[in-house]
Amino acid sequence: MQKIIRLRTGFANVWLLKGKQGYLMVDAGLPGKHRILFNRLKRLNISPEEIRLIVITHVHFDHAGNLAAIVKRSGCPVIVHKAEAGDLAGGRWQVPNGTIPFTRAAVRLGRRLPGLLARLTQFEAVRPDITIESPMSLKSWGFDADILLTPGHTSGSISVMTHDGHAMVGDLAYNEMPRFYKRRIPPFGNDLNILKESWAVLLENGAKTIHPGHGASFDAAELD
Repeated sequence: MQKIIRLRTGFANVWLLKGKQGYLMVDAGLPGKHRILFNRLKRLNISPEEIRLIVITHVHFDHAGNLAAIVKRSGCPVIVHKAEAGDLAGGRWQVPNGTIPFTRAAVRLGRRLPGLLARLTQFEAVRPDITIESPMSLKSWGFDADILLTPGHTSGSISVMTHDGHAMVGDLAYNEMPRFYKRRIPPFGNDLNILKESWAVLLENGAKTIHPGHGASFDAAELD
């Protein structure tokens, strides 16, 4: 079993995968939480310089918020889907649709007040080093894992899947609030039909454990 570490930055997770010569970081957490993240790395005796690569599952403020601070410390490259590279380079994000009445209402309000929303969720721009439009092996980086295309939450959502079945999926699946515990459907998502097709992609590729962007890990069988 590969070593996977969960680092919490507020309500958003950052995942670390230990490789042969360092760590892969999946997502970067909420804006302004970089000191918390660095302190937790220090307690684990992991220096920022040991992070060899960062994969951003999708460009939302709670997943890319700390990215600039981490890149400045680690100097490592960043991978993102080509469809969202411009948002990352511009320090902006696209508000997804709501999937339940409460979040649909929240999205409508946010879209009516774009200036306020932007101020509350702003993050520092980062120009990605690698953009992808197809699955990618991470073997050359020293990780027994692949990047899979898993749209649905956003059009450019991607996941990291280890060869022994651990999937770090961003907001493709959810495990934060009791309301969503059984369904695993995220409270926000642009296309639930495509999202469920991406669940099938994970299962077809041998997913055994899901490591979501929000909440604790859970058995991949719950996506079936």
